Amino acid sequence: MLPEAIRDVLREKRKMTADEYFQLPETNIHMELIDGELFVYDGQEGNMPSPKDLHQKISSRLFAFFLKHLNVDQLRHAPCDIKLDDGNIVQPDILWINPESDQCVLMDDGYLHGAPDFVVEILSPSNTRRDKIDKFYLYEKHGVQEYWIVNPEEQYIEVYIRKEDALHYQGGYKMGQTFSSKTLNGATVTLSDLFA
Repeated sequence: MLPEAIRDVLREKRKMTADEYFQLPETNIHMELIDGELFVYDGQEGNMPSPKDLHQKISSRLFAFFLKHLNVDQLRHAPCDIKLDDGNIVQPDILWINPESDQCVLMDDGYLHGAPDFVVEILSPSNTRRDKIDKFYLYEKHGVQEYWIVNPEEQYIEVYIRKEDALHYQGGYKMGQTFSSKTLNGATVTLSDLFA
């Protein structure tokens, strides 16, 4: 059940700061603060439906694949709050923090501050615009090095990599195709394995 304090914010549709967000009751419900607006993905009392089973299945497969190539201590999945700035707290579906980077750090408040190096967002019908536009801009602005947008319905992955100060389109990949990832040390990603 959604805590009363969170229901109040949704009813009032008021803007809030990161400090106010962190004063809300701790919960495992997937929530984000985008430009000061609270979005709650709980499928019941929130303002967005929870992810479908296909979303969760693809997330599990991706996470298992990443465990083979990335340090488990630096790998996270939603819900995990990442404070980008005072009006934006995101919960990427999957993220990785380069241990040699100080861009995203665990602060005394117990939360990560700053952009992760690698972010994966899995599209749902209710969040497509947010992941492809709003969060893309935030990830680009704050320094994400590699960003995957995964479309489980169409079995398609868009990959963006940082060059200088912007995220650039590496390519779009569909079933039967492969690509390599800089973050994964050049490992080959085979879409048929992820979407089979």
